[in-house]
Amino acid sequence: MQYKLGDVTIVIENNEYMVIEPTFPSNLKNVFNMIMEKIYDNLPVGQQTESSHDVINRVLIEVLEELGLKNDDPSLLPKLLYYILREVEGYGKIDPLMRDPNVEEISVLGANEPVIVVHKLNTQTRWLKTNIVFERDELDRFIIKLAQKCGSSISAAFPIKELRTPEGHRIILFYGHEVTGKGSSFIIRKFPSSPISIIQLIDWDMLSSLEAAYLWLLLEHKKPIVIVGEMASGKTTLLSSLITLIPPDASIVTIEDTPELNLLHKNWLPLYTRNSMSTLSEEGKLSIGYLKLMKAALRTRADYIIPGEVRGKEAKILISQIFSLGHGGLTTMHASNASSAIRRLMAPPLNLGVNELSLISAIVTVKRVKLEGKWFRKVLSIDEVILHRNRIKLKRIFSWDDKLKAHTPLVAEEVVNKSVRIKEITPNIDELLSDLENRVRFLERLRQLKAYDNDIVTRELYSFYQLNEDMRKCSVAQALSTS
Repeated sequence: MQYKLGDVTIVIENNEYMVIEPTFPSNLKNVFNMIMEKIYDNLPVGQQTESSHDVINRVLIEVLEELGLKNDDPSLLPKLLYYILREVEGYGKIDPLMRDPNVEEISVLGANEPVIVVHKLNTQTRWLKTNIVFERDELDRFIIKLAQKCGSSISAAFPIKELRTPEGHRIILFYGHEVTGKGSSFIIRKFPSSPISIIQLIDWDMLSSLEAAYLWLLLEHKKPIVIVGEMASGKTTLLSSLITLIPPDASIVTIEDTPELNLLHKNWLPLYTRNSMSTLSEEGKLSIGYLKLMKAALRTRADYIIPGEVRGKEAKILISQIFSLGHGGLTTMHASNASSAIRRLMAPPLNLGVNELSLISAIVTVKRVKLEGKWFRKVLSIDEVILHRNRIKLKRIFSWDDKLKAHTPLVAEEVVNKSVRIKEITPNIDELLSDLENRVRFLERLRQLKAYDNDIVTRELYSFYQLNEDMRKCSVAQALSTS
């Protein structure tokens, strides 16, 4: 596999990710350092009439003219400009990785080790080695620069930082040997500028259109859903895509540590936690965690309250208070399957009772699975949480059939017959079946049209709800006229 990223060529072969940048004459290294020093001296601070791009171009031409190099090699100017912009405005050595939309994760586990990446188009192995390597002192300096680029700082006193890049990517930094055996390291988890739509996930066969329609029906009627899975299994991706199916006029509050969700709903209030770096005894008063935000969200009277992930006490607040008060919602948590999620919620320190757990309507399990030597993210199962004789039972509604290589069941009628939770919406089986099949047709139509963009999906959803509302009004009017 080979493709271009501006002036850079990316080559992927033999489980390696090779970055081929413009060649730079080694004898001009001193010239480059001189230009960089002069640029940093001239970069504007605060509001200035000259932009950083103008400064870079001006200084570059001035230095080349001073050294008599401007007209020597026509290709020298664009090469120098590439490396200067890479250092000043980009991310240095890893700038091509940050600009590559196919790279999902970037990791450096220590000095003198290859940078490794997760590439969305590579299904052979999880991690690809790159040809980028940092030396020890170089990596220490780079970690400090990364922190500064994210508007923070890192040092031996505070050697761990969880930050967000200006583009919204999540980053964790470790500085020096204070807490790591290999010295400085970092991991960057990149997020797409536009969330992956539910139509795209259906087309990738992460889930079927019938599964999506079923979850959509639960969501619309404020039936709480929990998505579980291991690290990098696709929990947040699925969460984000399902949120787009919430009725367009609903009010939504999301709660996150790091901004990952990007909703197109008009009535959306995003809330973010805040960590305090104070060394004073009052530190706790400066921090704003999940629990405080969840309690605040309850006062907003939102239709849906959606924590991006629950790990501890916030799970108890979400289930025992938010879900019990009739708010719709969905969230993610780390667990290998629905059974382990229930055990975790019932065990100390959460100690959730069966009545509280029965407020959860469905648990969706996602996982990376290997099929014919390639890795894919799949919805492995969807289980309904049922309270039966004062015990929690899990009723399997959907599952991934490894032999058929398909999500089963395949027909809506079987889902309606099996499901307990959607029958709580209405006891009219014919109405449920018609509604579910209508949603499947809607999703399949968009899939066939390759309507992967969330803007398109959102517009179509507005039309879908408007049409349904018009049909409902028409049915009511006919009923009144015949009565």
